[in-house]
Amino acid sequence: MLIIKVRPFHVFVFCLLSYALMYWLVGFIPVGDGMGWDGGAYLGYIMKLTLGDHIHGDPYRLIRISGFLPSVLMARLSVEPLGIIFFQMVVNVIILSAAAALFFRVIKYLINNSLKAVVLTGCLFFSWPYLVLPVYYPILSDHLALALTIFAIWAWVESRFTILLVLIFYACWVMPGLFFVPLVLAVMPFNEPIRPLCNEGVRKYFSVFAFAGAACAGYYFLSSIAALTDDEIIGRPMGVAVGFPELRYWTLLALALCFVCVAYIFSRVFAPVLSVIGGVNIKRGALALGVLLVGFFSIRTLIDWDHGFQGPPLFYFLRMQASSAPLKPLVAHFLYFGPVFILALMSLIFAGRNFERDRSFPLFLILAAYLPVLIVGSESRQWIAAFPVAVALVAMSNFNIRTLLLFLFFALALCVPAIYLRDGVNAAFSSGAQDYFSTGWQLYFGRQGPWTSRNTYVIGLVSIFVFFMAYACIPKCKDK
Repeated sequence: MLIIKVRPFHVFVFCLLSYALMYWLVGFIPVGDGMGWDGGAYLGYIMKLTLGDHIHGDPYRLIRISGFLPSVLMARLSVEPLGIIFFQMVVNVIILSAAAALFFRVIKYLINNSLKAVVLTGCLFFSWPYLVLPVYYPILSDHLALALTIFAIWAWVESRFTILLVLIFYACWVMPGLFFVPLVLAVMPFNEPIRPLCNEGVRKYFSVFAFAGAACAGYYFLSSIAALTDDEIIGRPMGVAVGFPELRYWTLLALALCFVCVAYIFSRVFAPVLSVIGGVNIKRGALALGVLLVGFFSIRTLIDWDHGFQGPPLFYFLRMQASSAPLKPLVAHFLYFGPVFILALMSLIFAGRNFERDRSFPLFLILAAYLPVLIVGSESRQWIAAFPVAVALVAMSNFNIRTLLLFLFFALALCVPAIYLRDGVNAAFSSGAQDYFSTGWQLYFGRQGPWTSRNTYVIGLVSIFVFFMAYACIPKCKDK
């Protein structure tokens, strides 16, 4: 079969050609002549830095400027803004194509199956944040976060501890929370077997403790949502009909079930994590934590956090997003990342006994740590580091090829609206109306959870139902 002869270089070239086609289809976002909203702020800061000016009043965005170092170089060469945007897009394309090729290599090594490695790499590549946004909206730190996560997984499999240390430090300057992926992978080596230190009795004690703690946290969060007014649930911005206050109790019920699942997963993870921490190489753990502290210290000392925008009120926004509609965060993740992400989350529930002895346990742990925010936060791009981890975990979970092909089919189907992205958004932008919930604008904002319209939410919910119906019809027997 030709598929057996696929090499990482072939994946790299295929990705480059796919990005070229995508650029021909979608071009740049019309807002700010291709800069977008946040991108306009970043580009403005890039131009200031090249002039030697200091930037004050926006520490939240300033820490992400390091993700656009190539653009800073172009600005110093006096390249016009449109040229900088195009150059950043080319950099995104090259880095993410190389990351996809590297991901294929890693998955092929992990499962020793070229066909599955191709399909799984396709599930990663044919997603909205990986295929469309790096071209359509070049000046975003999300693209580099995707690549860094893949590089961290590669360094973990290849036992490149020094590279993981570098990634821990650099991740602090790219996206909040991104450091967690290389940190866990650095302290839990791929080639060293995990030997739990707790006996069965101690494990049960810790499991009960973890379940109770997670359940109490879930109850507190649900209580805070129950206190929201209908106006707060209806929308963001206020007055725009996005949420479903009439479905408040169904939303609370769905969230309660999700928190029960989280509590169950935490009850299974807590004892193994304590065991692993107890068995971590002290030198390795100290180096990783030391590098992380240096990263945090550099951010606190080099940037003025006493003035300006320090980030949105995260807890309040999470409450708003979680209360908008039943299972809306999961619908948003399905539309943004594809079905493989949802199945990875489900696999956390159905992990087998003694799963902590499996080499995939560090990936399991990372995804489990992200789970509480994933079930309440519908702005999927904020948790983008979990996406490559989820695909890698699915790769190590022994799904048969029919199931993986179903994942790929739905991933491709979710990318089809990109064909209409340029015309729809350009028409909406040219009209001058700021109705981000109109049909044209929803081609872009429909993938941004908090800005997903009611109609887009319903379409996403139906899509998930259709996917699971198809998934239920596929035989689950193992490949020969």
